[in-house]
Amino acid sequence: MRFSLFFLAAALGTVREFLGEWFMTRSWLCLLAGIPAIISGLAFLAIAPWHARTSSLEWARRYEQAGNAALRRSDWDAATVYFRRLAYLGGESPVSIYGLALTAERQGDLPNARNRMQRIAPETHLGFPPAHFWLAKDLMDRQDRLSFEQLDVLEHHLVQAARHPTHRAESQVHLTSLYAMRGEIDKAIGEAERVAFDRPVIHLTLAELYAHAGRHERSQLSAIRATEVLDARRLAQPDDPVLRILWASSLRLQGRFEDAVNALRPGLSWPDPTPFHQALADTYLHWFRNTTTPENLRSPQQMALLEQVLQYDANNQQAMVILCNYVMQPGESGARAAEMLDEMLERGTAPAVVHLALGIRHLQQAESELALTHLRQAGQHNPHLPALLNNIAWDMAHQDQPNLELASRFGEAAVQMQNHPEFHDTLGTILAKMEKAEDALPHLEIAYRELPPRATIHQHLGDVYDQLGKADLAAQHHRQAAELKSSPIEEGSP
Repeated sequence: MRFSLFFLAAALGTVREFLGEWFMTRSWLCLLAGIPAIISGLAFLAIAPWHARTSSLEWARRYEQAGNAALRRSDWDAATVYFRRLAYLGGESPVSIYGLALTAERQGDLPNARNRMQRIAPETHLGFPPAHFWLAKDLMDRQDRLSFEQLDVLEHHLVQAARHPTHRAESQVHLTSLYAMRGEIDKAIGEAERVAFDRPVIHLTLAELYAHAGRHERSQLSAIRATEVLDARRLAQPDDPVLRILWASSLRLQGRFEDAVNALRPGLSWPDPTPFHQALADTYLHWFRNTTTPENLRSPQQMALLEQVLQYDANNQQAMVILCNYVMQPGESGARAAEMLDEMLERGTAPAVVHLALGIRHLQQAESELALTHLRQAGQHNPHLPALLNNIAWDMAHQDQPNLELASRFGEAAVQMQNHPEFHDTLGTILAKMEKAEDALPHLEIAYRELPPRATIHQHLGDVYDQLGKADLAAQHHRQAAELKSSPIEEGSP
């Protein structure tokens, strides 16, 4: 026992002596130089356990946040680094591919962006909803009209994008428009109803869809709801032209046409009144359509509404079609419509169809020179107009109760505009039916010389020569007509 204690004391003394000599012989300047390395080592020892406790999911979340932040500040290089780290961590996860696709888009590399998006949002089955939404927007942003196949792809992307809370409302709004465009009104109504709580302005679209489906009571209720929403927003943003126009549209859908007009008129004094001109034209056109009946069709009040449409949109095609129909009507309404068209011509705001309408009216009134003046003006914009007039003449002459006099005017106009043998054949045939042999003969002779052999031409020439008392020529043409009719395939037939 005593030996053990003695040995332990000796050992401790030796250690103390060693440590004392070691301490006294050290160069402490070297220790000072190594302090940074010691601190780094201690820091590593402290960080390692903390890093080990941070899960891969947490790192993925941080990389995603950092990448999105880099995108917002347009730091493409940093965004690429963060999303590549995310891809390395998650093994090509949809989130990382989506982030890299967004980075490519912001750098202007759209083909690369589309390729990455299509990898995680295929056209035929379920994928990553934000990528589906991006691809849907990419399709809608294209300038070309989408094919039926592309519209089906667009529908698929929007349906899949609607699964994501961030993109649900906007996807449903676009689906509403897509279904309405394709005439799938029930589907459009369903999507609009689902999004109405989040996007109350869509009640305006719902009102139009309900009206199209014949659900007029629901249309009125939606229009009233749209008016409430839009009126409140308009009062909060009185200088917003879009809100004022939408508000007026909601009034129009309730049949409050005068209120809608009054809502739009202040916009005519705004810096850019063009949208208000178009909106007023649309409002007056709906007013006309919704209040026109067979009894008041030709009334001055209805004509005044049509005139307002053309005042605000001189090239409104729907109004022009209606007006051209008026022009060809007898009586006061036709005369007033013609006056309106003449006024448009004087202002220089009339499209080519105005010349066509006036030309037809003057043909009806046997005013051939005026008719040709207008028809030639219309023909400058439509090279097929002479053929159209020729076809009208032919159809008129071959009805159960033909108007041969008017048909001959159309045929004469076609010949005057274009010296075509087919047009001469039509006019000659009509004149022959009218027993105007001397007038018909020159036209039929031109058709005979310049067109392939045709039985009808010989038949009409034979009839004309009979009327003129030239029996030999009549018999010759009648014989040739019979020979051509008996042929298996008539030469020159269409």
